[in-house]
Amino acid sequence: MPPLLFQIFSLVLILPYSISISSENPNQSINSADIFQPEAPELLLSVQASQTGTGQTEECTRLGNCLDGTFTQLLKSGCPTLQQSFLINFLPNGNGNTSAGLSRSVVSMKSIEECVSICCQVDTCNFAIMQNSSCHLFFCNNGVNSCMPKAADSVSVENPIKLVLVRPPAENFRTNSSCETGADMQCSSNEECRRKNSRSRNGYCGCKQEPQPYLFDNQWICKAVPSDESLETVTLRSKTENLVVPPSTVSTVTTPATIKILEVSVVSKNITLPENEVFLYAYALPQSPTDHPYSYEWTLISHPEKDPANTEGQTTGTLHLTHLIPGVYQFQVTVKSSDATGAANVTINVHPAKRINQGPISIISPPQQTIQLPTNSAVLDGTSSTDDDKIVSYKWELQKGPINYGFSSTAQQTNSPTLQINDLVPGNYTFKLTVEDVDHETNSSSGNVTVMKEIDYPPTANAGKDIVIYLPQTEVTLNGNASTDDKKIVQYEWKATGDVKKAVDMQDTHTAYLKLSGLEEGLYQFELTVTDEAGQISKPSTVHLFVKKPTGNPPKGYFINVVQ
Repeated sequence: MPPLLFQIFSLVLILPYSISISSENPNQSINSADIFQPEAPELLLSVQASQTGTGQTEECTRLGNCLDGTFTQLLKSGCPTLQQSFLINFLPNGNGNTSAGLSRSVVSMKSIEECVSICCQVDTCNFAIMQNSSCHLFFCNNGVNSCMPKAADSVSVENPIKLVLVRPPAENFRTNSSCETGADMQCSSNEECRRKNSRSRNGYCGCKQEPQPYLFDNQWICKAVPSDESLETVTLRSKTENLVVPPSTVSTVTTPATIKILEVSVVSKNITLPENEVFLYAYALPQSPTDHPYSYEWTLISHPEKDPANTEGQTTGTLHLTHLIPGVYQFQVTVKSSDATGAANVTINVHPAKRINQGPISIISPPQQTIQLPTNSAVLDGTSSTDDDKIVSYKWELQKGPINYGFSSTAQQTNSPTLQINDLVPGNYTFKLTVEDVDHETNSSSGNVTVMKEIDYPPTANAGKDIVIYLPQTEVTLNGNASTDDKKIVQYEWKATGDVKKAVDMQDTHTAYLKLSGLEEGLYQFELTVTDEAGQISKPSTVHLFVKKPTGNPPKGYFINVVQ
């Protein structure tokens, strides 16, 4: 609690009684609700001198709204901000409902002092409220302004409400913190990120309210608001350990004057796993006499669920704790002697072990692959990439490729562990995959894709079988239509070879069918070559034509096989 805020709350509690001093007519009845009116700022100044010290004690004693002085001193070590005076018929925000905070009930209290002692033992309790024998502990979880004490909306003269400020409320968020909504891991244990406003993604760290409410204690640690059932345990322990002084009125309290108040102190601890043990040392002033040492008793107040820890030395000045797990442990140590007593609370915060980030590893499968047209697509798989926590992004890039290949943003599947690449052209490609983990560390690897041209075999020329004709036949057609190619033949070329001096007329030399005429007796030889659409030329194919003298009545022509 900032000093100024504490002064304001202290001032609010004292105001109703200081007004009667500063009034011209001390016997005049002044409505306590009037002190909250801004029209009278001079009233605030008139009471500053009586905020602390004997002035406050004398004034509340005169008006009959004082806690027992000895009782107040007994609790000061655990509740240094406890106010000795209390307000009559005041409530947080005037109504004490959920708009102001949370209320927990403790029944069967004999006095306001008993109610205060219970509130003092609960780190997050702000007000103790007493009516009849019902004690209510109030927890301000909606901020300081909503919890300001105001005159009660409805009061009972026979059963007045008594309100005591035990701890000034704190804001429900830490303004010195910053976080991004949805990233609660940026805040401490039992905290969540709250928006600065409805349009902002940034915010402050505040105590969680679900599934159970938490509040900041005086060390800005979020503590759970106890249930009514858990307060019954606190009440029982308080009565057993004689921590409460139950006077019915101030005049009936009889505390021996020989009781001394010990100043007890214990240093809170913050440790981080794997360290899981601490020693707590209790110190009391004044020091105990050598012949009459103090007795010590350590009491566990709260701990992480299902783990009270291993303890040694509960009745000594040193408490040894082992096997601690992440969470918050709270202990109270009580120091006593025959004529003195004192107590103090201590907190041990155990933080999880800090994770050492190993960094991600980018893996592309397969790292090398070769495809051949007409296949023109491939898949690169990065799902085998690893990280010790989690990979949050994948980024693919083309590092090298044919100049006529365009790697468009539509082909690049950003933040996907797999990459589908299409419309590949012949050439060598290198793709880069960069992965990033939750700690923003990155790692990259490369995968190669080789795209080969489609295999185009050269064509095969076929000039046909040798031919024999007999004069007077002087014409014949050579057939090269049996020539083949795996794609397409686009050109035929015939030419005469061998004895080129023989007379012959050649027509359609660039087609599959060569027409010959003007033949004379003798042997002719012709050669055929073909060309495919890739410009590949076949090996020549040769055919022989035998032209012979007429004999009898021979056929016009027939084919013979000639061994070449």
